[in-house]
Amino acid sequence: MVDSSELLFEIKILGVPVKINLVNYSDEDEAVYGQYDPDTYTIELNAASSPLHQRLTLIHEILHVCEDLLGLSNLEHKDIYAISQTAYSISDSNPHLTEWFLQLKK
Repeated sequence: MVDSSELLFEIKILGVPVKINLVNYSDEDEAVYGQYDPDTYTIELNAASSPLHQRLTLIHEILHVCEDLLGLSNLEHKDIYAISQTAYSISDSNPHLTEWFLQLKK
């Protein structure tokens, strides 16, 4: 159960606006790190999680959005987990990649 929710920002994935909310879950939901609601195109991140865990969870949930929008129903949750961990590791281990990407002109 959600006690409160705060909109952090909105991103577009394949042209679809997706809201990213920071959520305070009630105690019984403490194990929930995040979730994606395909009906409202909303990703929730647990406010009680560490910033690192929130970043990892956001990448994981973004992949669930891509899975939903692309109709990739054959992916298992363990596949999403492995891809999200790998994507985060690449980003975290190569800050120059992010810097280069941000310097490119549209």
